[in-house]
Amino acid sequence: IGTATPSTFVLQVAGNTGPNADNASDLGSSGTRWRNVYSVRTYAGQGSEAAPAFSQSADTDTGLWFSGANNLSLVTGGTE
Repeated sequence: IGTATPSTFVLQVAGNTGPNADNASDLGSSGTRWRNVYSVRTYAGQGSEAAPAFSQSADTDTGLWFSGANNLSLVTGGTE
């Protein structure tokens, strides 16, 4: 998209791409996941004790969440 001769990928985008609504779209699914993500910077929502911002699909109440300004908290089993 935006380039006539993709050099590396089957789909190559020249520019930015994004969803048409905030917090309404997924990239992949629980059964069809991306293997690797290469990024310079990654932004995530705050999360909570019950649903951390970073967790794994098999244990969604254990992980990392942003509990306040300049705070990164570890939660296990939904408890900080």
